[in-house]
Amino acid sequence: MNNVTGTPVGGSDFFGRDAELYNCMELMKHNDILLLGARRIGKTSFAREIMRRLNEEGWRVIEINVASCEDEQQFAKRVLEAIRDSARSWPQKKWDSLCESIGGILRRIEHIEVPIPNYGNAGVKLNHSKPVKDLLDSLTEALCALNTTDEPCLLYIDELPIFLYNLMPSTDTKEKDYEDKRKRVALFLNWLRNDVRGDARCTALRWLFTGSVGLDTLVHNHKLADTINTLTPFKLDAFSSREAVIMLQTLAISYGWSLDEGDANKVVDVIQWPQPYYLQIAFRFLREWHTEERSFDQCIKHLIEKMTEPGVDNDYNHWFDRLKTQLGNVQAGHAKALLGMVCATPEGMSKHDVFIALQGRMLNATEDEQLEMWSDLRDILERDAYWWSVEVDGVKYYRFCLEPLRCWWKRKYDV
Repeated sequence: MNNVTGTPVGGSDFFGRDAELYNCMELMKHNDILLLGARRIGKTSFAREIMRRLNEEGWRVIEINVASCEDEQQFAKRVLEAIRDSARSWPQKKWDSLCESIGGILRRIEHIEVPIPNYGNAGVKLNHSKPVKDLLDSLTEALCALNTTDEPCLLYIDELPIFLYNLMPSTDTKEKDYEDKRKRVALFLNWLRNDVRGDARCTALRWLFTGSVGLDTLVHNHKLADTINTLTPFKLDAFSSREAVIMLQTLAISYGWSLDEGDANKVVDVIQWPQPYYLQIAFRFLREWHTEERSFDQCIKHLIEKMTEPGVDNDYNHWFDRLKTQLGNVQAGHAKALLGMVCATPEGMSKHDVFIALQGRMLNATEDEQLEMWSDLRDILERDAYWWSVEVDGVKYYRFCLEPLRCWWKRKYDV
């Protein structure tokens, strides 16, 4: 097992998750899956392991990353090209006609003029945009052509939420512009739900969606929850402490040194919420120190400092920056301020004090508006694993899930 940080893993580097893989694959026989989980929880690695196992069972599996797509035309082209390229490698002669059909559809959509999302209204009623509808109909045609045999097919769409954020600005945008673009996203998601999933010719197709930001958060914030109600949510959590210890010990054996259970537990205690990525990061520094003349406890003492120092903290910056991507300036400003207070201690801050702090930032808002903002932020930050709630002596506290992230956040807000 290799010490891999930053890229998805597979083969012998993929660790654990057997029960989750089995349960997710069972669900996938009859459902489309929305794979949920915090950043760096291992969603892409998990999805690729599902693809590998399904391929062994005779499924056609296709992975498509749509993060860089700026409009529906680019999305359609990316999906069609991925299907065509995959079909070319399939041995049966019958897939030649599919490739030919997709080639024709690609040529057709090249001539569809799709309104550019970032140019305001541009005189186009986006929710009734005929070009967008024509383009999505063409994509449906290709997906139905893919479903020409009894072989089930999985389309794994990575970073769908990023693509949708490219289509739609934040809630800070001018009201008319925002509503038009919100309807545009609704058109796309309703196409996926109704035109594709509802088409009898696509019964052998299954979809798996993931993203570094949550699709559930996007649709909740923009009042579009009904557009994904045909997707079955499947959540990946951090490892249990026991799983994390075994992973660290397995890594240590791979690099020729022994890590006893007590020392492995010390590493888990430092991370606090044992995600695979941060366990790998911690192990990397411990491996570098292993050859030096210092005790394990000395290494543990400086581990958080090493993991969060300037120059190696880009991942934490992403946690910070993505709040604006998801929430817009106003709501993200509130979220960052509350996290800036909660990060002061590992124990966090009481629910009462957090809410009072939010009220202090919303003095001109009504009580109902303050409560609605609190409800949204509380759930978003918990769903995306910034904080979690614990009860101490009958009082609810909010504290950071990841201790390295808390320490980084505290340093950022230190004045």
